Amino acid sequence: MGDSQNPRNEPNKTQRTDSNDTSLEHIESIFVVDNDPAVCTFMSMFLEKQGYTVNTAEDGLQALTALEGQRPDVIFIDLVMPFISGEKLCQILRSQRRFDQTYCIVLSAISSEEEIDYISYGFDACIAKGPLKKLGGIIVEVLALLGKEITHDT
Repeated sequence: MGDSQNPRNEPNKTQRTDSNDTSLEHIESIFVVDNDPAVCTFMSMFLEKQGYTVNTAEDGLQALTALEGQRPDVIFIDLVMPFISGEKLCQILRSQRRFDQTYCIVLSAISSEEEIDYISYGFDACIAKGPLKKLGGIIVEVLALLGKEITHDT
């Protein structure tokens, strides 16, 4: 039966069907795309403290260039950015098979102001930006749902 939130009837990344996929248990590398340097700094410091390898980009165009040589396990993407929007960036990444097993997560203030159909853009989850102290806890919860138990140690 099709998912009304998923018009392409493709499995969400959390519903992986490949029995050889072990990425759920092995999230190691994370990429953050956000034009706010404070958010990039916070995410890098917070996630590195949790044991992840983290790379960042300040906009979608910079992200595409940086991602040419890598395939992170998770990508956090802001929606409103210069050059290439978060929606467009996610659609570009989803058109490349090498990102089929990568989780793409919206991380945007706009998602707290209006309802976003993030699944139609190819995202797996959506996190509304808020106070950084609370944001860390939400990120921990989302990553735990993706398959890696981590400790919240801020």
